[in-house]
Amino acid sequence: MIIHVDVDAYYEWEPAPDAKPTEEEVLGLQYKVGGDGGWLKRITVDAETHTTINIPEAMILDTQAQSGLIGKPFNRAMFIANLVQTDIMKHHAPQHGFTKVTVEDDPQLEAALNAMLIPPKSGAGGAGAATQRRLARPFQRKAGRNFGELREGTHSHFHTEVRDAEGRLKFRGPLRHNLTTDTASGYTNRRDWQAKAMGGGLGAFFGATAVGSATSTGATSLTNTGASFPTANQGLAGMIVVAGPRATSSSAESVVFGVIVSNTGTVLTIDQWYNPATGAAGTTPNATCTYAIIPGQMPAMFIAVTSDATAAAATDTTLTSEATTNGFARALAAWAHTAAASTYTLTKTFTASGSLTVNKVAVFGAVNTTAGGVMPFESAEPTPPALISGDTLAQTVTVTIN
Repeated sequence: MIIHVDVDAYYEWEPAPDAKPTEEEVLGLQYKVGGDGGWLKRITVDAETHTTINIPEAMILDTQAQSGLIGKPFNRAMFIANLVQTDIMKHHAPQHGFTKVTVEDDPQLEAALNAMLIPPKSGAGGAGAATQRRLARPFQRKAGRNFGELREGTHSHFHTEVRDAEGRLKFRGPLRHNLTTDTASGYTNRRDWQAKAMGGGLGAFFGATAVGSATSTGATSLTNTGASFPTANQGLAGMIVVAGPRATSSSAESVVFGVIVSNTGTVLTIDQWYNPATGAAGTTPNATCTYAIIPGQMPAMFIAVTSDATAAAATDTTLTSEATTNGFARALAAWAHTAAASTYTLTKTFTASGSLTVNKVAVFGAVNTTAGGVMPFESAEPTPPALISGDTLAQTVTVTIN
């Protein structure tokens, strides 16, 4: 759904080098941090422009379904009006500057949004007329000022918060919808991950080589020359292999696991070995260790960020120029879920030891950036925060599972 909001006043940002904004002023979007780490102050420009918004129909239908599940009424026009006013336009223009709403191919919704979003025009000589908005001027589009949009494929939401070394809030980004990755082939998108996680993947793989003893191991591999691992339909990609002590071992040997990213009939390629007690990197198991392959999928529970400003795309399989230094390396997120709730959250706080402007964030099913596993969710930052050493970046991902 394409919506155009015409305005005769919009927001811009100007440097405010001596500003010391309060947390309330930052939360109220009166100040934000600029690319050089200094403060920017929001100003209102009296000029005509427009904002173009693309709201995915799937998002509206999902919200309607959720309302039905909990017995709440759903008003389509009111939901869209609230989304436009409170989640999108608050970053672009004051409501008193709204002059016209146009909805492509939906005149009934267009009339409703104009009635709900366009403020009444001031009357000549009326009480308080001087404080009301002025009459709309003839609209002229300005080239180059077409603000950001919501993209298709909404499945989860991202939220960003930045604090300085003393814990003071510097930036809180808007709740933004993510882009799900739906590539045409290969084990790289959320549809494969969801289907195999919920259905078990190759659930019938409980044969002789689902458990056994390795003939060799490496930092990213386990080989059994006598195995016949299945390779059709992405094979064992995404499953977990657990490696333990040798069957003939008389001493204590560590237990580790790895995420299978691909396989042949005899070799499992993994992203790395993990210590199940901590989630950190584990040691390479003995060359003749025992192993077991677990049906299902490794959870997508790692968060990564990048300064790359290229627009997110559904065909993305990696996070371009993913940050790996200065405290921003891909990391395990904390999971939270309330019993019977329709959502769960993933939260990770990065502590910067250098500078970075965060333009995109993504969720992965493995921690190793070389063999990165599935990337089901990716999102662009609508107002990229600029971090310096000592800042903390809190990323929260809310996933709807209805």
